[in-house]
Amino acid sequence: MGITGGVRRSLTLSALAGLVPAAMAGGGPENALLVVNPQSAESMYIANYYRQARDLPESNLLYMAAAAPSYTSWTGVQHPGFTGDLVQRRVGDHIDYVIVTPGNDFRIFAPGLISDGCFPVGYFSVGSVFAMAQIKNDVLGGMSSQSPNMYYPQAGTEARAFSSNVSWLGGVPSTHSAAKRYYIGAMLGSIEGAANTVPEILAMIDRSVAADGTRPPGTFYFMDNAGDPARNVRVPLYPPAVTALTGLGFTAQVPAGALPPPGSVCLGVMTGFSGADIVNSGIVMRPGSFGDHLTSYAGMLSGGGQTVMSDWIKAGASGTAGTVDEPCNYTGKFNNPRFHAFYAQGMSIGEAYLRSMAFVPFQNLLYGDPLTRAFARLPSVTPNFPAGSVLGTIQFTPQAATTQPGATIVQLDLFIDGVLHSSKLPGQAFSVNTLKLLDGWHDVRVVAYDSTLTRSAGRAVGSLIVDNAGRSGQLGVTPSTGNLTKVFTFDASASGGTIAEIRLLQNGRVVASRAGAGSMFVWGQSIGAGPSRLITETEFTDGSMVRSQPVTMDIAFENGTSNGLPPVAFAYTKRVLTGAPAVVELASTYDADPATVQYTIVTPPTKGTLSGTGGWRVLTPNPEACGEDSIVFHLATASGQSGDRTIRIIYQPGTTACRPDFNGDGLLNLADFGAFQTAFALGQCRADMNNDGVLNLSDFGAFTTAFAVGCQ
Repeated sequence: MGITGGVRRSLTLSALAGLVPAAMAGGGPENALLVVNPQSAESMYIANYYRQARDLPESNLLYMAAAAPSYTSWTGVQHPGFTGDLVQRRVGDHIDYVIVTPGNDFRIFAPGLISDGCFPVGYFSVGSVFAMAQIKNDVLGGMSSQSPNMYYPQAGTEARAFSSNVSWLGGVPSTHSAAKRYYIGAMLGSIEGAANTVPEILAMIDRSVAADGTRPPGTFYFMDNAGDPARNVRVPLYPPAVTALTGLGFTAQVPAGALPPPGSVCLGVMTGFSGADIVNSGIVMRPGSFGDHLTSYAGMLSGGGQTVMSDWIKAGASGTAGTVDEPCNYTGKFNNPRFHAFYAQGMSIGEAYLRSMAFVPFQNLLYGDPLTRAFARLPSVTPNFPAGSVLGTIQFTPQAATTQPGATIVQLDLFIDGVLHSSKLPGQAFSVNTLKLLDGWHDVRVVAYDSTLTRSAGRAVGSLIVDNAGRSGQLGVTPSTGNLTKVFTFDASASGGTIAEIRLLQNGRVVASRAGAGSMFVWGQSIGAGPSRLITETEFTDGSMVRSQPVTMDIAFENGTSNGLPPVAFAYTKRVLTGAPAVVELASTYDADPATVQYTIVTPPTKGTLSGTGGWRVLTPNPEACGEDSIVFHLATASGQSGDRTIRIIYQPGTTACRPDFNGDGLLNLADFGAFQTAFALGQCRADMNNDGVLNLSDFGAFTTAFAVGCQ
């Protein structure tokens, strides 16, 4: 768009906020954030494995420890890191699931916050603290252990897709002041005590992914264990679930005993006991199945003297749930039997779990793969992405279909690099102005939703190669396989300008960096075992950038011989939106166990505060933060200490505002040029349009370009 003739263009409210219509619910990889502990080799390995198995966008991994010594300390560090990361990565409008990886604690100390007439609440599960992130202030202010979960319907078996951006009341969307918003919080697995081994967790991931949409045969078992009346309290709640399941064409039974008879093929098992041998019982847990046994310490994964819920995973299930702290036998603290009726209608395990919890799940932990959708009818999508390199504005019209009787496709969403770009009705074309994207490679995916209340979703994933300015980035790795103590060489270069910095990225985090083209040497420990995909982001001296096509690796979960060399720290540049906290990675490489690596902040930032430990920190910018800042750090292992390195912070004002609308009137016109010139003359950092940390004449060119491109 030019500026001649006093052109005026109205901007929608969503454009001014840098937003697009929120993605529909439906429970897929685009909706899930995976929390990875970079100080745990197991967490890194399983995260890499799960990201590839579920094809999560790289933007959907958050590298920080999920747990903290107490809930109050969690709210001061992890909570702002999590919520701020959603803003920094621009994914907050569609993240519904928060999935914690093994290598994190399964519970968090939380005494004195929740009142209970039976037994004091002392711990929250690590999944539930994320589930409750949007009601944090309510929790800190004190709540009852019987506080209602507003996503739970008091009656009926209506399966309604979950969204974290919807306020719920009585199981339906509501604008009432009592309505609440949540996330679906889950733990993918645990390696503590009596829980699961890494191979068991990987096998669970494989069978859960393979189970999606298969609608397997078998029986739902609701056990009447009359010999244990304290744990048999859900029996009166069975009939509505059994009626709903049989009405859907499934087989549901209520046999006597703790477990179904040997040889039973189980789609789900609901029971109550403190001790029974699930693993050697002879029952067959179908891939995609869910089992739980109401008892006090099923979720005590470090070992609490009772059968632990992780045994259901060993027996072949995809999901389970249990309490990490003495709950007493309130039925509202455990899954309602309607869980299985919700799940059988095509909801994900995560959606069915939260919809079946009558109370806020303070102590209850959802365990397994919450994205599993064994009974969904998944739409098919033909994306019709353009082939070859693209430039300017491109258009393409995906096609989608569903086999769900009586259903149609109602919406298609376009995601670019994990960020929701736009939504369309069936048959409408997506239009992408590639001038708003960096040159180079981009992950692109289309998700189609059906018209059922479960909003079953299907997807197609591809890539775009953008070439508007003749820039390109190249990346190679040698070798592409090895073990955790192997040195991998990344050869990086780029064309299209004078290189200022090349950053090696894994799932959006900086692994290594260098000034100018050349090689970067990284030990496998820094990347983690399992399959990985890495790219480079090259920044030129004029502020422009380009993304390379990815390279793939597969690192064995084993150690070779340490070479005894000290660790290496990397200096790099990070841009931070001032309107939210940001998780900052202390980029480094080493061949030691990551749990033993010690990081030291030599010089903290002057325009913000740091919190956290290990190889990450949460940076909270001061309200007036502007221009440049820095963090100086080093790290040490048993082999020695790295040199000091500086992370250059460039603060970008706001969150995701439409920056060319400089006077904020909702229009792009000549008045914005005057507002920009005034801000520049006053030295305001919002006039740093090219984000290089300084105000100079190049910002005028950057403003003119941004104005011409416009806002979505």
